[in-house]
Formats: sequence, structure tokens, C-alpha cells
Amino acid sequence: MLTVAFLSHHSKHLLTKNIEKIVNYGLDVSILIIENSLDKSLKTEFESKFQKNVKVYVPNENLGFAGGMNKALELSDNNFVFLSPPDVKLSSQCLKSIIECTKHFKDFVLLAPTYQNEKQYKNYDENIFSKISVNKKNIEILNKYYLKEVDWIDSSVIVNKANMDSLKIMDENFFLYFETMDMCLNLKKNNKKMYVVDNIKFEHLGGASHERKFNYEASLSRNWHYNWSKFYYFKKNYSYLYALKKSIPMLCKLSIRYIKFFLTNKKEESNLVKAELNGMLSSILLRKSSFRPFEKN
Repeated sequence: MLTVAFLSHHSKHLLTKNIEKIVNYGLDVSILIIENSLDKSLKTEFESKFQKNVKVYVPNENLGFAGGMNKALELSDNNFVFLSPPDVKLSSQCLKSIIECTKHFKDFVLLAPTYQNEKQYKNYDENIFSKISVNKKNIEILNKYYLKEVDWIDSSVIVNKANMDSLKIMDENFFLYFETMDMCLNLKKNNKKMYVVDNIKFEHLGGASHERKFNYEASLSRNWHYNWSKFYYFKKNYSYLYALKKSIPMLCKLSIRYIKFFLTNKKEESNLVKAELNGMLSSILLRKSSFRPFEKN
């Protein structure tokens, strides 16, 4: 049996569409929601409406992306857990194929379908950690599923808990961004296998996991956390000096942009750049990831 675990943050509109479709597929799939916006009414509504098919966990605080995904692995009763943000469309065929594939192939820690449209962006990279890549292999399952070993997989991914050393697969110091990069680098160092399935497809909407009325808060959050997490990732996996070297040119560019927007009285733009600067400076000063623009809501 497969658990589909959605990480939700003001995502009711997307969750409703996804869950109604998945329940109607009639597959051997359970659904778990980690509700990071702390909306207890969503738990009451969804568990009442969908009953045994859906469980909603509302934490005491926003766990962030890494913490939320770790919690999903902890709470799932099934070995195979499809971790995903809610801005996806999972067809019946996609889920049927995942279930069939995992019944016949278990030698992995991460496995993922691939984007329906890969023209702009892929949800994986084959050789991003080339210095430690060794003898990647391709596998064919049941003469119809074509698996490709990769270095990195993005956020929508099936986890095989039986092959994990710890259920805390992601570093919870990351609140948003670079957590999957860090996760995959660590798995690669420990010789864990990660694959994508070329001919199992899903649709990723991208940047649409929250309600539109929160777009500005989401932009502030993305800007702050991207720069905090980027510095922390480089510091953790390489060195503080390496992270500083990678960050100084951007720090200078952002400072110039902030002054420009400030002097021309473009408040929204200057606030967005200020969030980028503050995120980077907080990480450089070894402060914890702390920016939570949604909390006032």
C-alpha cells in the first residue's frame, strides 16, 4: 500500500481537487496531510468528508518543508510514501504505475515519476554531484518501466522507508529550499540508490501551492529562505569560507538593488530585496532560520 503525503500551507483549494480525484480512483492508497498553516478546521472538514481515506496532522508550529516531510514519514503506516507539495496533478495511471513498479522493485531509497513537460525544468539531475558519482545504472522493470539512476530528485518523490537509516531524511535546520539537495547529497555519500522513472509522468504546477491572496507573503518568504538556505547548505557541506566566497558577489548586487529601490520609493520591491539580504546575512551570522511572514495570518 502507498501513502500519498501532501505538505499543506494555505493549500485547501489544491488539496480538495487532488484528494477528490485520488479517492475516486479507488486505488489502495492512503492520504496524509501535514497542515503547516495550522488550520484545525481543515482537519475537521477533510477527515469528516473523506473519513478513513484521509488523515490530517496539524502541528503546534509551522514545521517548514523539511520538518513537515520528516513528520509525514514518521506518521505514515506504509513503507512507501509519496512525499509531495500540493501543486501537482497525479493521474490514476501515474499512481497505478507507481504501485506496480514498487511491488516489483525495492532496491532504492528514493524513486520518482518525471514531469509531463520537461522543456523548462526537470525534477531530477543525473550528475550534479559528479565528483562522487559511481557506476550509475539503468533498470527495466516488467519490460515497461524504465528507471534511471540519478544524483538528485526534487520534492515529489517516493521514499522506501525500509532502506532508510533514519526517518529524519531531511535536515530540519532548513525551513525552505536546498533541503532536497542536502538530502540527496547525504544519500549519495552513503551509497543509497535514487531513481526516476522516465515513463511514469505527473504534472507539477509550480509556485502555486498557496492561495493567491498570500502571494506577497510567499514572495517574502521565498526570498529570505532561499538565501539563508543556500549559505547554510554550502557551509554545512563544504566550509564556511566556501559559502562566504559564493555569497559575497550576490550580497553586493542585492545591496545595490536595495539602495536603488529605496531611493526611488519602490516599497514593495525594496522589501523583497531586503528579505533576500536579511536571509543571507542571518545565515552568514550563523543565526537559525527564523523568518515567518505568514504567522500574523
